[in-house]
Amino acid sequence: MNVIEARFGVAAALAFVSGAVDVIGWLSLDHLYTTHMTGNSAALGQAIARGDARAIVTRGLPAVVFVAGVVCGAALAEVCAHRGVRADVAPGLALTAALLGGFLVGVSVTAHAGPVPLEPAWAFDLQASLVSLAMGVQTATFRRIDGVTVRTTYITGMLTNFAEELAQLLARPRDAPVDLRSTARHLVATGIIWPSFVTGAAASALAHARWGARALAIPVLLLVSLVVLDLAWPVGGPSGTAAWRREQRRRSGE
Repeated sequence: MNVIEARFGVAAALAFVSGAVDVIGWLSLDHLYTTHMTGNSAALGQAIARGDARAIVTRGLPAVVFVAGVVCGAALAEVCAHRGVRADVAPGLALTAALLGGFLVGVSVTAHAGPVPLEPAWAFDLQASLVSLAMGVQTATFRRIDGVTVRTTYITGMLTNFAEELAQLLARPRDAPVDLRSTARHLVATGIIWPSFVTGAAASALAHARWGARALAIPVLLLVSLVVLDLAWPVGGPSGTAAWRREQRRRSGE
């Protein structure tokens, strides 16, 4: 198995983690989404319309924290790229696992196997923020496979990318040359995210029914396994610095 093939597996595993975390967060944190922000944004709009200050904070904070996590993860990836770190996926995933581990510690203290208590409000917001921050870091840690942008927490975007790749293949002129190997890789890279996310969501829903919020230990263990894998056999994070990647996208017309 080469590095690119290994990255397909890492992408699928991280999408599984995203689905698992999102469902466990939704079940444990008063139906709050901690991985994708679309649902929270709609709920935020409703809270603003109602003038519900508490709901505005609860539904708006995850998006702010998620963005902060992306900034942290991207900055960490940049540092690794500048310093030539070979295992450049491991630091971001280790930080993601540590943040989720902090949530698990909080759950063991405040909620045990049940939902996270809404009061005190600061404790609820802190635990929700740990999970959203972790998912932001993960999103920025692993972003490309074989020249294809991959977002392991962004399902709508990845479905759109998959459909566009498929449309380009089906709509090409009959006499147009096509690199079937490259096309197949692009389809797999964009298409593997959604089924992996759904699988993680289904598995975590079953696990949550038995172990409650402590089921989050499953994706944490998977993240730790990926950290060990990257340390032993680097699979590579974002290639080059941000400036280098922007130049490559400009040249390719992306």
